Amino acid sequence: MRGSRIAAVVALCLFVTACANGTGIAFTPFGLGQERATSAQKCASQGYREGSAIYVECVAFYDKQTSTNRRNIVIAIGVAVLAVVAFESECDCLFGPDRGEKFSN
Repeated sequence: MRGSRIAAVVALCLFVTACANGTGIAFTPFGLGQERATSAQKCASQGYREGSAIYVECVAFYDKQTSTNRRNIVIAIGVAVLAVVAFESECDCLFGPDRGEKFSN
């Protein structure tokens, strides 16, 4: 029962973030609301010629940054979910008819 409510809250959070573009919030790096450019496009727009050593390093840098950003987002979501689960199991106050009773005076 408790797990289904936590899953519902997580699904609601994902739904809210999926609708964020309509509210003007963009979760894409390197520009808000723009078409996401590939690493090769970013390097070419900076004037590096395809095939040069600096171009290869530039593409590798942007690929690594994208991978790091995605990994960090997944880690942050995982930590947040674990924190909610741990808090709920400790205080038993987020879900259920008796929520908040432990905090009343």
